[in-house]
Amino acid sequence: MFTSALEVKKIGDQKYELTAPLVYEDGAIVIQVNPEFDFDAISIPKIFWSIIDSPFTGKAVRAACLHDALYAGEVFERQTCDNLFLEAMESEGVGYFKRYAMYNAVRFFGGSVWRNHNKEEVNEYKKFVTVLGYYDV
Repeated sequence: MFTSALEVKKIGDQKYELTAPLVYEDGAIVIQVNPEFDFDAISIPKIFWSIIDSPFTGKAVRAACLHDALYAGEVFERQTCDNLFLEAMESEGVGYFKRYAMYNAVRFFGGSVWRNHNKEEVNEYKKFVTVLGYYDV
């Protein structure tokens, strides 16, 4: 579950920057996304906003920020990042249909994002995530 609020400032059309740490805890693990991390909220085409959620008003926004940070820094294996996204959405009260629609979207479309990571950017983004403990898939 998240133990902190999502505090951001808008820095672009659909781009936000954390202004305070975002903390997610799950028993054996604590993940902190550090301030100044930039993300695009929930990355879904506008046509699906009424079905899934708008990018920055839905229950899944903190989970999306966490997922974006984990992906950007390749903090865990891709599957683990996606599993944490699913788990975080459930902890936020995102309904079953919406939760699995977003999870399946990242499983289906996230591979191309993951494969196109630039090693220098990945190393730069690692500084935005602090992990304490161990996450077991």
